[in-house]
Amino acid sequence: MFSTALDKYGDLSAMGFKQQGTWEHISYTQYYLLARKAAKGFLKYYLLARKAAKGFLKLGLERAHSVAVLAFNSPEWFFSAVGAVFAGGIITGIYTTSSPEACQYIAYDCRANIIMVDTQKQLEKILK
Repeated sequence: MFSTALDKYGDLSAMGFKQQGTWEHISYTQYYLLARKAAKGFLKYYLLARKAAKGFLKLGLERAHSVAVLAFNSPEWFFSAVGAVFAGGIITGIYTTSSPEACQYIAYDCRANIIMVDTQKQLEKILK
């Protein structure tokens, strides 16, 4: 269906949007190229999230239990979040500024089977 529209209307406007008060338009050809680029990028992240999911299952993630992440925002944080969902789990973020007691409370409360950290300092909070 989209390829028919692309062949028929390639240079015509597929969508319009306002940017800084001016209408901008994207042609069907431009839309197609942007969609393909996005799909290729998504595939890369999808495959990384699937790897994370397989790893979580191998580590013993139980359905509806959590993968807790005690780390700063990063691509790995994102892959972990999506991977946890793919594996039937839940993602729980723990602030890096949380005290050891708060980290342990959150991990217990969310039924975390797995806790991921990004530094030795964060690991020490969990092990206390």
